Amino acid sequence: MNKLYAIITIFLFSYSIQAQQIGRAKAANEAKPFNKTYYTGLESSVEGLKEKKANARYPYKIAGRTLYDLQSNGPVCNRLAFNKDGNLIATWTMALASDFADRGTGYNVITGGAWGPEPTSRIDNVRTGWPNINVDIDGKETVIAHDFTNNNYHLNMMSKIAGTSTWVASTIPSDAPLGVLWPRTAVGGSNGKTIHAIAIAPPVASSGVIYRGVDGHILYFRSPDGGLTWDRKDYVIPGLDSVDYASMDSDSYSLSVRGNTVAILIQSQWSDIVVFKSSDNGDTWHKHTIKKFPLKRYVRDSPYTIDDIGGVDTLGPGGAADPPLAAQLAIYSNDGAGNLTIDKNGKVHAFWGDMYITDDTPGDGSSSYYPLWSGLSYWNEDMGENNFSRNQFDVLDENGNGTLDIEASENVALYYTSLSSYPTAAADDQGNVFLAYSALSETNKSAVPQHYRHILITSSTDGGNNWKVPVDVINEQLDADPTFYLFVEAVFPNIAVRGNELHLTYLHDYEPGINLQGDMDPITENEIAHLIFDKSTLTLIESVKKPAHFEMSISPNPSSSIAVLDFKLAKTKDVSIDIFDINGRMVSSKKLGNLATGDYSESLEIQSLHNGTYIVKLRAGVETASMQLIKQ
Repeated sequence: MNKLYAIITIFLFSYSIQAQQIGRAKAANEAKPFNKTYYTGLESSVEGLKEKKANARYPYKIAGRTLYDLQSNGPVCNRLAFNKDGNLIATWTMALASDFADRGTGYNVITGGAWGPEPTSRIDNVRTGWPNINVDIDGKETVIAHDFTNNNYHLNMMSKIAGTSTWVASTIPSDAPLGVLWPRTAVGGSNGKTIHAIAIAPPVASSGVIYRGVDGHILYFRSPDGGLTWDRKDYVIPGLDSVDYASMDSDSYSLSVRGNTVAILIQSQWSDIVVFKSSDNGDTWHKHTIKKFPLKRYVRDSPYTIDDIGGVDTLGPGGAADPPLAAQLAIYSNDGAGNLTIDKNGKVHAFWGDMYITDDTPGDGSSSYYPLWSGLSYWNEDMGENNFSRNQFDVLDENGNGTLDIEASENVALYYTSLSSYPTAAADDQGNVFLAYSALSETNKSAVPQHYRHILITSSTDGGNNWKVPVDVINEQLDADPTFYLFVEAVFPNIAVRGNELHLTYLHDYEPGINLQGDMDPITENEIAHLIFDKSTLTLIESVKKPAHFEMSISPNPSSSIAVLDFKLAKTKDVSIDIFDINGRMVSSKKLGNLATGDYSESLEIQSLHNGTYIVKLRAGVETASMQLIKQ
């Protein structure tokens, strides 16, 4: 396959803050009705269960599986954290029953370099969705999701103390008429125990009511003591109220916390793009307007003129030859799926998918969007008000012809987002900022045909002034495995940084689109995939294989003194063997050096170990495989 960028170029060069130039799709001025439904999790599946697929690709680890493939209506909430022992925790919305009746929080943690057994049931006491994972300074873990019980939405909170396995259920208090849902949460504060949360009172379209003058009101919650008490509930942040908003989009907001700095990105499509920032742990707030929307307190499906929006935006669909009225009325906005992070200096970095929206037929019950529009824009506080870097990131021009080749919108799965969307960002203590996003793949298509989406990652080492060229991680050049499988749908990424490692999880699907949207996507078994990268080079640290890849075996197993690890190398590699206990602590490490192609047997001396279960990890180059060993 002809990739736009050679892998060596990807790793060694960066580009400036100017947008990466790429042609638009031929039909980018084609408007489609925005008939998006914001799902709450009460819905059942659209189509029946399709035959489960075996894993088509194994350069990654798997935290778990789910038949429920909608991980968010917009931005992905905080799904990754590190526990008190420094091990990665992953959460996701999980359902393993075809009617989704068992829907709830999937939870897993890495121990000894390997994920625990894939969960078969939710951790929640009721049916939930949209789980956020928080770990405070004491190691207390809290998962906050929404549920619907007793005809109200609630923020359901499951907590457990570090080192224990028992989850305790509670509810975040709210006096909103029908409760709140679609939460975003994070932990911080000078005490390391302050939980911050935002959620939305259900809008009318989700069987809600007008609340405090707003159709769908975003509200703020705060607990100073890890969820025991809440000193702010249903709080209206000044400037995020009915003065500027007639409505707020469901599930289209993001939250980031670092120490006493709290930042919220609001990205309702028919309103300003705004960041609210607090430097005193949520006591006071400052409003940053990134992009001013030309219509104030606009109500969808209302009339407006070209003069009302300041003229035709020729950078958008209105710049086409002889544009129709819908294109002339098109307004630059966002796709509702942006995200943000806070760097070590307290500076906020925000990202969102570019989108044009239009409403040329008032009263028809629908507005319109442009499903073939692409581009991911970027803002940080140094840029100031009403200023940002437009189309900073984009899809990759994989065939190198200078344009994005898509025949029609029917060839794009229905997400109602930009073709480059679902950004997730993280910042480390050295001043680096990292970004992952999901973007359409120009050349990889399903049988329908629809274009697959892949995950791209990039980083900046200078506060956002320069960024490395994005790396497509669904890329055979990152892995020598001949079974590498490009034809997968990779969406809803999450990233987290610890030490020199950048961890990425994402939903690994085999069909483009979302089952609930009815987009030719029957229920299949989706995987929560996990990749680890060297954060300085964005190169793969581990390519996780099945033990069969090395013809790996351990005998005797169980063993009381000495076990023999047999394995086979297909290529010359640097080889090491590590043994971990069940808590993830390394108890033995042996470097075998550079071994040539061939069969090997290596003795594992375990007589000094306590009886119990251990993980034996074989590493050959970046390829790893693990097996369980029992000492008795």
